[in-house]
Amino acid sequence: LEALAKSNQEYAVMDEATRIQTILDLNDEWIDASESDSMVVELLTNETSTAFSEIQEGEPDLFGEIFMTNKYGVAMATTSKLSTLKHDHKYWWQGSYNDGDSVIYFDDRGYDLSVGAVVLGVVYSIYNDAGEFQGVIKMNVKVTGMLIGHVAHVNEVAGKGEFSIVRPDGVIISKEGVLPLESSINEVFLPFLENPSTQTGQITIEGREKYFGITNIDMDNIEEDSIFGGSSSSIDHVNGNEGGEWKVIYYLDITLANKLIMYTIYLTLAISGTFIMILSILTFFFGERFTKPIEVLAVHTKELTAGKFEKRVTTNRTDEIGNLYNDFNKLSESLQHSTTSLYNLEKEIERRKKLEVELINISRVDELTQLYNRRAFNDFFEKYLHTAFRSDKNVGVILFDIDDFKLVNDTYGHQVGDKVLQFLATTISKTLRKSDIFARWGGEEFILLIPNATKEHTLEVAEKIRKVVEKYEHDNVGYITISLGVTISKENDNTDKIISRVDKAMYISKQSGKNQTTLN
Repeated sequence: LEALAKSNQEYAVMDEATRIQTILDLNDEWIDASESDSMVVELLTNETSTAFSEIQEGEPDLFGEIFMTNKYGVAMATTSKLSTLKHDHKYWWQGSYNDGDSVIYFDDRGYDLSVGAVVLGVVYSIYNDAGEFQGVIKMNVKVTGMLIGHVAHVNEVAGKGEFSIVRPDGVIISKEGVLPLESSINEVFLPFLENPSTQTGQITIEGREKYFGITNIDMDNIEEDSIFGGSSSSIDHVNGNEGGEWKVIYYLDITLANKLIMYTIYLTLAISGTFIMILSILTFFFGERFTKPIEVLAVHTKELTAGKFEKRVTTNRTDEIGNLYNDFNKLSESLQHSTTSLYNLEKEIERRKKLEVELINISRVDELTQLYNRRAFNDFFEKYLHTAFRSDKNVGVILFDIDDFKLVNDTYGHQVGDKVLQFLATTISKTLRKSDIFARWGGEEFILLIPNATKEHTLEVAEKIRKVVEKYEHDNVGYITISLGVTISKENDNTDKIISRVDKAMYISKQSGKNQTTLN
């Protein structure tokens, strides 16, 4: 906390424009620096970094890189040279900060090039005793070795079955004898992976009958306030996961199923198994002498198998048959209760799914302007840039800021300022293509992503926006203008470099008199 407070203070004394530009310049310098450069060495060897390194060295098979940023997103301690110095624009940083409502963010990064392993990033925000946000810490956990060891142990205990941990699309994260992220689970399981609830049943693989069970690794059980997310790729990792939480799959031959405890089989199998068990015991011990009681029990068992869990049998007998009747009634009552609970659970899952969709929309849309927010924009940015590289095309980016907007708020109040922001969002949106991604970047800053772009087209769009804005006279406020920065992607580019260029271009427009467009 002391180190964070000191780092935050260094930037807090600057005015906002100076701070932003300083951070961007340092980020560019960091990207081009080698590990022997003084700025990198200083960050790798300070007291906090040394403490992180000791944790990493104590568990080398568990931890990848560990690092911490201040509240402005600038790394101030790390165990290795990071791809960038600035991180507040990255999805996992924003996911943990969560607009000030801190959560634990589990980042399924895939194969991390910086540590040469499959990792799960664990990210959380840091607050001081006064409840003030101070920064973010991230630990990359090497899940491969840890999971494979656990898988081997489970197979040893459970029997000669197949145990796997997979993503929702079936890609194998951990399975004994299989390289992580290099193959997928048998395709017969794919339809089951779409169901978020625990499932068991019977399937056929390569002509052999199998029992199976599938369940989620629910991060809510690890930490109540948590988010499980990821990105398909970035500058230092590949094969990341955008599809949600992991699943556990276990299956084995029916011939080996007796080695498992039978209550792990799903409700239907439990009913059928119980029916067979009851008839076998009755026939073996009592023979035809007890034919009629057995027939009664068999009829009720068939009804039980058909789902009529309210069925009960009555008897005054106190011998073995009476005990079996009583056991049957207990089984019926238990199944009836379980079925009711399952029905209620399905209803609750359905309700939560609807709520989840609503929450996803809320988390991706700016409330005031109804544009995409920064988090959603960054998600689109990663995907569009990846697509552009594969198709040998470019994306254009336009970043703009309302000139002297603070004066509008100070003079006319924030309600008037909000109306200006809403007008700007609505008016500019009407001039764009459906494929363009328009977002509120923060405050009075907006950003536009143009796929399949050329330099000329991107400049043309920027000028069109500028002219649309400057010609409209607002009530009370009068005319407003904007300053724009423009850039276009190039070979070996990444999102950080592009944002840095376009931010510098906008800054030049501001410094050169405002209400103009600058290409960088």
